[in-house]
Amino acid sequence: MAEGEHRKRVKEEVKEEEEEEEEQQDGGDELLQHPCNPVVGDNPHTLILGSFPSTKSREKQQFYGNPTNSFWRIAVSWLYPEGTDAKALSYAEKRDRLPQHGFALWDVVASCVCDNDSSDASIRKDVPNLHLRDIIQDNPSIRRVLFNGTMSMQKFREHFGGWMETKRRQGWTFTYGCDATEKEFTKKRRKTKQEEKREEGAVKEGEGEGVGVEEREVDLCLMPSTSGRAAHLTYQEKRHKWWDKCYSFATPAQQHNHHEEPLELAIFVEQE
Repeated sequence: MAEGEHRKRVKEEVKEEEEEEEEQQDGGDELLQHPCNPVVGDNPHTLILGSFPSTKSREKQQFYGNPTNSFWRIAVSWLYPEGTDAKALSYAEKRDRLPQHGFALWDVVASCVCDNDSSDASIRKDVPNLHLRDIIQDNPSIRRVLFNGTMSMQKFREHFGGWMETKRRQGWTFTYGCDATEKEFTKKRRKTKQEEKREEGAVKEGEGEGVGVEEREVDLCLMPSTSGRAAHLTYQEKRHKWWDKCYSFATPAQQHNHHEEPLELAIFVEQE
């Protein structure tokens, strides 16, 4: 499909989502907007996706702004020299460190209705972040997409499952970095009417059939949630799993920090 036709289709889809947002607002619920821009540098190799910012994160206009979330603490422990205190760094310093080592960061949901407890389970009437497709498509260097928690993975499949099927027909291959991810993405999925309409239009435009336009492999993997709510794993367990599937791919390669930080056993009640 020609570049102009692709952009035209994207605009039409964005318009449809805006109309959907207006309908949701008419329903009496407050539609919350994502407050942050994506964190993307040159030639990213790994895209880290959350679901939607918590109340504290939205107030601060930061990714993972809740202090009970261990995302930045884990990232700093691998991407900074040993002994660096994450609390001593500004948000900008921590955020900008990610693209320096090939990591991109964003969320799956662009807007939604979210109840006061800020948990992933309270997300409803969510509108997908359609620009995620552009980030992945426009950066062929991206070889893996990591989901920070189950809700992020489920929302990605719900909203972008049809897009993935189209990319498969164009020559892409999606692999799965763990059993939970494979189970989620290989089970039968019910398509929405809007998605069926989009796919029908794609086939008419010749997007879905023919020779593989671009051979590309992207690995999808569910990561342990860094939320304080996810207390089934200790901090050190989460930290080492994030090294194995994420920060070990940092560019330039980072050496494994062998120091162990004190375990924190407290169970928090806030997310992100």
